[in-house]
Amino acid sequence: MARRWIIAALLTALVGGTAAGCSSGEEKAAADQTPLVGPEAGWADKVCTAVAGQGLQLKMPALDTADSAKAKAGIVDFLAQVSGQMQKMDEGLRAAGPPPVDGGEAKVEKALTRLAGVRKTVDKASAALRKTKVTNEASLQTALGSVAKVMVKYGEYQGPLQDLKAADPKLNIAFLASPSCRGVS
Repeated sequence: MARRWIIAALLTALVGGTAAGCSSGEEKAAADQTPLVGPEAGWADKVCTAVAGQGLQLKMPALDTADSAKAKAGIVDFLAQVSGQMQKMDEGLRAAGPPPVDGGEAKVEKALTRLAGVRKTVDKASAALRKTKVTNEASLQTALGSVAKVMVKYGEYQGPLQDLKAADPKLNIAFLASPSCRGVS
């Protein structure tokens, strides 16, 4: 039972940091009533087009703890996928350039710095798990517990788009109003 909680905590922490999810009904209603105006909306469109679906491309591993080596390899592979999706988000944000708001470049850099920090943590957790000797279910549980402790710290991270929404009211409106951003959070 404890192993299920450890695995659930690990996967929740990982997916929470990178998955693109649905916007709330209130956000959609606000977006429907908000006209697309200004260059912020065009910038938000470019960003959302670049990052849409990144988290949806992640393939969750099927964990058979009876084969601990295979389960470990599946989680290491999943962590590599998470890191790769974070890299794609980084590249998409950089390609969009700075948003056309006051201090836009600094706001994007702050969001990218936070994304890079979470990615670095994922990479460290992956490397640590890769090096850990797993020979049975108990050693797998111990290894996953160590990884989960590192990853839970970032379980509330919602991604760079949320950071940018919070950084500037104009960007928040642009993200809410952009058709490309609906359903992306």
